[in-house]
Amino acid sequence: MPWLQPWDGLLVRGWSQATKPSHQEAIPANAHANPASAGSFNHEYQQALGQQLPARLFAPEKRGVRLSFVLRALDGSLAGAPHRELAEVLIGQRRVHADWADPRDHLRDRIRRAVSRGRALMNGGYRDFLI
Repeated sequence: MPWLQPWDGLLVRGWSQATKPSHQEAIPANAHANPASAGSFNHEYQQALGQQLPARLFAPEKRGVRLSFVLRALDGSLAGAPHRELAEVLIGQRRVHADWADPRDHLRDRIRRAVSRGRALMNGGYRDFLI
């Protein structure tokens, strides 16, 4: 059964009951863990020591806000919503009403890029996150 133990400023995960860990996996106690593995690591820590690690140790994914925007734009596009309607939902009606006709097309471009990126992710681009 795996265990976690504080040792010399590290949180050590091991697979035996040795008094000194073999450093199979050692993580600095104050370091930010990889968000992808944060949930499972915190779960193991909670099971082993009966404690939960503070949320501040698991930094949020920096691309999270952008990816959420992209996926919401893709979802609306696949549902058949026009780009202006997507912009009103994602950016806000007041801003779209004021800037949609801007000659620079920055809002239109933002929605087009989000839908395009969403389609790319849907068509296999999500695998890039696994590498």
